[in-house]
Amino acid sequence: MITLFGSWMKNIALFVILSSFVEMLMPEKNYKKYIHMMQGLILILIIIKPITGLFFSNQKLEDLIELNQLEMERRDILTQGSMIATQQDALIIETYKGKISEQIAKLIENNSDYKAKNIEVFVSEDRDDEDYGNIKEIRLTIDNKNTNSKNKRIKPINPVKINTKKENKENTKSSLEDTQLEKNIKNLIINFYNLSSDNIHITVQKKS
Repeated sequence: MITLFGSWMKNIALFVILSSFVEMLMPEKNYKKYIHMMQGLILILIIIKPITGLFFSNQKLEDLIELNQLEMERRDILTQGSMIATQQDALIIETYKGKISEQIAKLIENNSDYKAKNIEVFVSEDRDDEDYGNIKEIRLTIDNKNTNSKNKRIKPINPVKINTKKENKENTKSSLEDTQLEKNIKNLIINFYNLSSDNIHITVQKKS
C-alpha cells in the first residue's frame, strides 16, 4: 500500500514538472488556456487512477470479460436447445397424426365394407395448452373397398333410354344411402375417439 502511494505521488510530481516545462516552451499565450485544460484532465486521471484500480483491477476486469463470454455462450446454448426442442415437437406431432390416420383407416375397414382415404388429422400442438395432443378435427373420404380398376370389366353399350322419374328416385336413394353411411362412420369414430360430430367431416366418394 505504501509503495502504491509513493508511486502515485511520484507520478503527480513528474506530471507537474513536465507541465511547467511544456508551458515555458509555449511562446503563444493564446494556447495556454487549452494546455491548462488538458493538463487538468490528465492530472485528474492520474489522481483517480489508484481509486479505480481498487475497484477494477486487471484480474477483476478479466473475470468480468470471462463472465460476459460465459453468459453469451449460455444464451446461445439455450437458443439452440429451444430450436431443437421445437423441431422435435414438430416431428413428434407429425408422427402422432400419422399413427392416428392409420388407426382410423383400420377402424373403418375392419368395421364396414368401406375404406377411408385422404385422411387429415388436426390436433392441438401448443405445449402450454391443457388439451395438447388432443384431436381437434378429422377429415376423410369414404370409398368402396372393391374399387380396383383391374377388377372392372367394360360392358357393351346399350341404347340409352331417358327416364327422368326413375333417375330422380335413384339419385334420392343414393343420397339417402350416402347420408346414412356418413352417419354410421361418424358414430364409429365418435365412439372410438370420444369426439363431437361437428369435428368430423366425411365425404362419400361418388360411384363411377
